[in-house]
Amino acid sequence: MDAAHRLDALRVEGAAAARSAQDRLDLAVPHLDWTVGEVLGHLGGVHRRFTACLSGAEEWPGRETVTAPSDGLVDWYRASLSEVVTALGRISLDDPFVTWAGPRDGHWVLRRVTNETTVHRWDIEAASGPPDDIDPESAIEIIEEFVTDIVDDRGLPGIDDLAARDGATVHLHATDTDAGEWFLTASGDGLQVDHRHDKGDVALRGAAGDLALWLNGRIPTSRLEAFGGRDDIDWWGRAFRFD
Repeated sequence: MDAAHRLDALRVEGAAAARSAQDRLDLAVPHLDWTVGEVLGHLGGVHRRFTACLSGAEEWPGRETVTAPSDGLVDWYRASLSEVVTALGRISLDDPFVTWAGPRDGHWVLRRVTNETTVHRWDIEAASGPPDDIDPESAIEIIEEFVTDIVDDRGLPGIDDLAARDGATVHLHATDTDAGEWFLTASGDGLQVDHRHDKGDVALRGAAGDLALWLNGRIPTSRLEAFGGRDDIDWWGRAFRFD
């Protein structure tokens, strides 16, 4: 996905999150210990903190630097979305910026903001009924970012287990796009990622959107076709979970 399409996706997903949250702020998000309002406040805070870094902040702003209002939350969120979209549209994406993961270029920031907005849009919609699927192109972006950046940058709880399970493999196969295959190998150096069709200790098949949601802890493994030993499947699931 090129930068223009990513920015369009950010606008669309961000606007959908606001529409779905309107008049539903007190609903519980079933798979998170948050309400819709708390998810929207968090997402607006993410947008504002990235806007600050794109505007020249010398260090990544902590969460305490942004407080979502108790009244007018949806309007506040819409302003947050507008600000980060404007900031991303005016920068050179090749320039480096301060982020929570260290210095990263604007392409990294655009992908991170778009992917987080997409997943949280799904969260918000899930509070009031079946959410719209994540389209395959966006899902591939989410999966690719997760296995190449998020696993290392976020320090997932299971990351230390990768060394202990050196050589363990999992094959992720998206069934609704030709571009969706990942062969992952655990090692002492983290996660090795190849894009090939190969037999792993474990294989997980499903729509790209479902694979993206599974990696982000949003849906159970039962939503996917799973092949391999149950203990191995469960271990990979734990390795990818956030604190």
